[in-house]
Amino acid sequence: GYNNFIADLYYLKAHQYVGTQEVRKADYPQLYPIIDLVTDLDPKFISPYMFGGLLLSLTGMHVDESILILKKAYKVDPNIWHTGLYLGFNYWYYLQEYDTAAMYISKASTLPGAPKFMGNLAANLYAESKRPDMAIDFLKNLKETTKDEDAKKDIDARIIVAEVTRDAQILEDAIERFK
Repeated sequence: GYNNFIADLYYLKAHQYVGTQEVRKADYPQLYPIIDLVTDLDPKFISPYMFGGLLLSLTGMHVDESILILKKAYKVDPNIWHTGLYLGFNYWYYLQEYDTAAMYISKASTLPGAPKFMGNLAANLYAESKRPDMAIDFLKNLKETTKDEDAKKDIDARIIVAEVTRDAQILEDAIERFK
């Protein structure tokens, strides 16, 4: 009956654990189990997910554990844009899985409070993943929902870049088939 209280205590322990110099040098070997326990005890306690998800991926040594924690948060509440951004960053920066990164970031970019740059980032990731058609569709949908005229001009410019990228890929594929 005291799960929330115990989760709070372990979350405080996680902060103390991370604060020790020896643990920082060792790259937080026990952080994942602590955060996993905290989020099992109190699944709706969002701060530990973000704290653990960010710290675990900080040096690139615990990216898989970071993704596990962040996916756990995503299941609890998929309407927090931070989670999608952090997941997308891990997939993009550490794993070079551009499709997955674009999927998480594009979903997160439509959530309330999401920064405007996330839409452009998602479009760039779709283009990087060799899926410029998805980038074009995403940008067109983004343009329809945007009221800011300056943003619409920027989106139009990005659509042109995505279309050029798509056309260049078509030409490159045709050249390869011809060879």
